[in-house]
Amino acid sequence: MASGVEFKADLVIGADGLKSVCRETLLGKKDPPRLTGDLAYRIVVPASEMRKDDRLKDLVNSPAITIWMGPDSHCVGYLLKGGDLYNMVLACPDNLPELVNTAKADLREMRELFAAWDPRLKRLLELVQETSKWRLQNSEEMANWGHESGKFALLGDSCHATLPYL
Repeated sequence: MASGVEFKADLVIGADGLKSVCRETLLGKKDPPRLTGDLAYRIVVPASEMRKDDRLKDLVNSPAITIWMGPDSHCVGYLLKGGDLYNMVLACPDNLPELVNTAKADLREMRELFAAWDPRLKRLLELVQETSKWRLQNSEEMANWGHESGKFALLGDSCHATLPYL
């Protein structure tokens, strides 16, 4: 550990995310996340607001995963929390400053990116009160997720980070 404290264990499961210290320990080298060139806006809209709009109510009254695809970008939307919330992920080219992985989003900028898209999507984005931009990063595929001893293994993003478009 960074603090100098040592621990002993019979089994170690590393599930410490994309920037995994356990992954680097298993590989025996530094292995920082790789930039994908994309970012994601992550949005949640109250379904009750969508039900008030004739253009949007079908998205929440007939639950399904809705995908919008266009130039250099795509959007995925679906219901959460028993139909109370509509979750959206908008993937588009990364424009975050270097070394910034998340930032509060400019709603005007987000809406302009999708201004020529489906009128329903445009209307839905008008309901967004705030959101953030998240730089999408990934890791190289590993040949093995566990140590040959069988006493050290990785789980989740530490060994197989998944992008929202895979």
